[in-house]
Amino acid sequence: MDRQFKWLGILDLISLLLLIAQFAAAVPLLAEGRLDGSHPGMLWLNQLILVPQLILVPLLALSALGHLQGKMYGLVVYYIQFPLRFPALVFTIGFVTFIDTWFPHTDVSRYTLAVAVFGELLRLTYSIQTHRRIRHLNL
Repeated sequence: MDRQFKWLGILDLISLLLLIAQFAAAVPLLAEGRLDGSHPGMLWLNQLILVPQLILVPLLALSALGHLQGKMYGLVVYYIQFPLRFPALVFTIGFVTFIDTWFPHTDVSRYTLAVAVFGELLRLTYSIQTHRRIRHLNL
């Protein structure tokens, strides 16, 4: 079980690094009020996505640390951050959505968001099963 926790921690670190890279590009534009230059009315939507992302930064760091250490608080922090992952579009295997930038003009890129969401739901299921197993062993 420790190995699986470490993999989840590594995936959380990857998600954290990708999220920080998004901030590096978005925060200066947000400060200038031009996060979406194509349509000014979309600024509120981008800010709506940015708020959960801001909350996720420390939560991703905590869950990554907890999973890498094999501690239970990694699972608890994941449960807290789970509802924020969908509006923020930050998924455990969200890096698969970059396939279209690595391999342009492929049919696979149409399905990458669905794969990322499905992977997140699989991780939630695995986390719940693991948590139940650990609780059952401790009783």
